[in-house]
Amino acid sequence: MTDKFCRTVYSRPDRPNAVLITYTGDHTVAAQFAHGNAKKTTRNYVRTQPHILQAVKNASGTAKSIYQTMVATAANSTDTTPVTAAPRNAEQVRNTQKRERNKQRLSRDALYNLHEFAYDSGFIHKICTFPDLSVICYNQDVVAVFNSLLSTSAQSATPTIVITYDTTFNLGDFYLSILLFRETEFEPSPIIPLAYYIHERKLQATHDEFFGHIRLICPQLDQSLNAVLITDNEAAITGSVNDNFPNLPAFLCWNHVLQDCKRWLRQHGVTTTDEMTYYVDKIRELLQAASAQEYNSRS
Repeated sequence: MTDKFCRTVYSRPDRPNAVLITYTGDHTVAAQFAHGNAKKTTRNYVRTQPHILQAVKNASGTAKSIYQTMVATAANSTDTTPVTAAPRNAEQVRNTQKRERNKQRLSRDALYNLHEFAYDSGFIHKICTFPDLSVICYNQDVVAVFNSLLSTSAQSATPTIVITYDTTFNLGDFYLSILLFRETEFEPSPIIPLAYYIHERKLQATHDEFFGHIRLICPQLDQSLNAVLITDNEAAITGSVNDNFPNLPAFLCWNHVLQDCKRWLRQHGVTTTDEMTYYVDKIRELLQAASAQEYNSRS
């Protein structure tokens, strides 16, 4: 913005269709602005044909699939301007459909938006609103990768898949629990989120809902011979795991074990840092034992 070159508009109430526009100042300082909401001025703006935008509003499917279909249709058409005979990109498709839904929206509350995001994204797969709100989220491609790593053969040499589950974060009035796994096809086995669970309470029935859904999308998990699950010692979680995956080996997380040990030591008279470090190091040595014999020899 500058006051060296200005535009002034004059109008009269009695002549609403008559407008006088004047420009004053040094026109050489004028700068070209981007069109509409565009962030770049280096690309010429080309308007998409109105009937294409109308077709986008009425189309069903994901933004990506609609865009690909329309681009393929435009390439095979006899239209003399194929650039404008298809959406500019998948983002334009997404924004056009979003504006159309906003016009027809009955409400702007959070639950409505949550359902709308579930419809748009394909990431939210289950929403329960009564008696408590709970939301299960995951990417189906990631689930497919995870299932491909599972093995039910005793002769298989596939590496062990370590799965972890913990209620890690608080999101306002809700908890966020995350199910993670190590992707053993890569080196050094990166940790990947398998599913997210947003919930209001931490009851066993709450976790049952989540693990029951995981059992449906990962039917081989309970019979897998190369998977182990690591959780804390929370009774609601361990009880739910045992009910939904009775054959899945489950272990306690070392961090939670050490935290419980520190809490027990404080309650039984250990007050100095040196004492606490000594006992924790001894417990860690036991956890790092490679065999039961080595464990017994250290204890």
